[in-house]
Amino acid sequence: MSMIHTVQQGETIYSIASKYGIDPHYLMSYNQLHSPSLQAGQQIRIPEGIHHPGGAHYPGMPHYPGGGTHHPGGSHHPGEAHHPHESAAIHRLERRLSQAERRLNQLESRVRHLEGHHH
Repeated sequence: MSMIHTVQQGETIYSIASKYGIDPHYLMSYNQLHSPSLQAGQQIRIPEGIHHPGGAHYPGMPHYPGGGTHHPGGSHHPGEAHHPHESAAIHRLERRLSQAERRLNQLESRVRHLEGHHH
C-alpha cells in the first residue's frame, strides 16, 4: 500500500522523506526517481507502514540475523545501533552521498540555467 503526496513549491525529496520518517534514498528508489529534483505538482508515492520516527531502521538497510530488534534480557533499546563501526560507516557514507547529491543538484541547475540562455 502507498499513499500519494503532491509536491508543493519548495519541497525536496529530503523534506518529504523527513516529514514521513522515510529514508530519502529509499523514497527515490521506491518512486524510481533518478534525481532528487522535484517539480511542484509532481506526485510521489509514499510507502505506508514503514514510518520510523527517530530514524531507527530504514527499509533497505541491512537487517541482522534474528531481526535485530530483540535481545534476550531486554538490554536492547529501540534505535540503538547493533554494530557501532558499521553504523558509523553507514552514517559517513550517507553524509558523503547527500553531499554528492547536493553538488549534482547545483550542477543540474547550472546546466538548466545555461541551456535557458541558448534558446
